[in-house]
Amino acid sequence: MTVLISKDFAGIVAWRDADGKTGLDYVIQFVAKLLDPIAEESGAIFIGGLITKLITCSGDALTDVLPELLKAVALRLDNAKNASFIQTLVMVFAQLFVRETYPMDMIVSFLAGLECKGGRNGLEMLVSVWCENHGSFVGFYECKVSAVGLAKLMGDARTVGMIVRGDIVVTEKIMTRSRAKKAPDTYTNVVFGVKVVKLLVADYVGYMTGCGREEISEDGDDGSDSGEWEDCGGGFAGFEAGELATLGNLVSGGAKGFDKETDADVIGDPVYGYDMVEWIGLWFREVLGGGGEIVGECVRGLSAGEKEVLERVMQ
Repeated sequence: MTVLISKDFAGIVAWRDADGKTGLDYVIQFVAKLLDPIAEESGAIFIGGLITKLITCSGDALTDVLPELLKAVALRLDNAKNASFIQTLVMVFAQLFVRETYPMDMIVSFLAGLECKGGRNGLEMLVSVWCENHGSFVGFYECKVSAVGLAKLMGDARTVGMIVRGDIVVTEKIMTRSRAKKAPDTYTNVVFGVKVVKLLVADYVGYMTGCGREEISEDGDDGSDSGEWEDCGGGFAGFEAGELATLGNLVSGGAKGFDKETDADVIGDPVYGYDMVEWIGLWFREVLGGGGEIVGECVRGLSAGEKEVLERVMQ
């Protein structure tokens, strides 16, 4: 269906059945069924790509139903459990922020006014879920979109003071299986801006080494004496346990080992061609290089290892 939307969206809109329902009506009905809370997550793993394609190709055709569509996506995300399903739903909003198909301010305002469970609004929910899962996202293009989307969202004043999950609190106790069930992992709390910087530092190291995220010791030692960037064999820099997620070649500088991308919309997106080492480095220098209270708070919230990486980037 995604291919059909891409190839002949006008034909879908123009087609009508005997009762006057258009092809677009049927597509929306199909999407709504997949987003139903009682639907199996495993059966809707690619729903985010379908919705993104629908929004990208629709022009003004979705104006009337877009609020309800985004509401359905957000409320389904609020209850999602499967990692792949979470990614596909987050990507809907990440793509909206990156491509600016609709004004970002409009989307953020809509989310801020949406009520989710636990007393959170939609924006708070999205920020929390996105930050907790960004490190485990996969896909050459998707990981780039997620990083750029988070960076853009950090620029919205409404997200500045939001509190999200930070680093795991490490305990020296030996955790048996039964003890782990009784005492699950606990995490620190950090403001959204600090978390974004942490995540992008991790991404930078992954792209720089081509090895995904490796551990950085608390003192910033990467296990070598040279102080230079290490290759995959030596490993570089690390983070608190809660930050760890190995993306390997999925987030390296190329798409080695993957089928060649054929989606014209993806290939045509400037983000697809970004050199992420260059982009993240430039973003750090532009956003953090100016100083200020918020910047200071972001830097203070980093571990020693993360600060060392950032210092190298800023040189």
